[in-house]
Amino acid sequence: MQTKSPLITTAMPVRVFLSVCAICAIDCGPTGNDAHVGARARPAAPLETAANDPHARPKAKRTRELVTGDALAGTRASMFLPLVPSTFEGFKAKTQPEGKDIDLGEGAALSILKRAYFKTSTALEIEIVDTEQAKPLRTLFEKTRELDRDTDAAVIKAVKVQGHKAVAQWNSTSKAARVTVLVDGRYLVNLSVRPTDDIASSVSLAEKLELSELTKLAADNEIAAH
Repeated sequence: MQTKSPLITTAMPVRVFLSVCAICAIDCGPTGNDAHVGARARPAAPLETAANDPHARPKAKRTRELVTGDALAGTRASMFLPLVPSTFEGFKAKTQPEGKDIDLGEGAALSILKRAYFKTSTALEIEIVDTEQAKPLRTLFEKTRELDRDTDAAVIKAVKVQGHKAVAQWNSTSKAARVTVLVDGRYLVNLSVRPTDDIASSVSLAEKLELSELTKLAADNEIAAH
């Protein structure tokens, strides 16, 4: 019997739902159900063009580009900077923090901040998403916690991180582990590490995040979309 996607069961208008899907990264592992509860902006696949063909279609432009530096200053996303320092548990940042406040239309919005790190041969990424005006992401988070899978191909486990509800995932294809924490019923904090052979590494690193910084933010501080 087929089951409906948790995103589709929400009451969000179709146009807004499609916008959320365009922003959200749903990474599927070998089981097809390993959902990434995040909001990573990804580029559209470039259109193939002939270098000297005057009639060739231009490459598709990336939409909702994340920004850094001065362009990031003053956004709500910049308020999450304490969670993405230049160094974290022996990892060094390889990029500047990237983020943006994004208006999805129909009263929906996202505020995103992320940063990539490295340590020897290990990659780490930390991502914070304000889902106050993007309920489908919180719904997907809750549905993913219910899956509870532990096989050689994939692991999905409901866990607690610093007392907050969380879900930890790993799959054998990417050798990546990810933990997603829901803070104050609003902020989704995603931490992913690879390569690794289990979820323990991601959970232990998530325990070191300054999640208390999110609880200090004003609950009524709305996203000023750009």
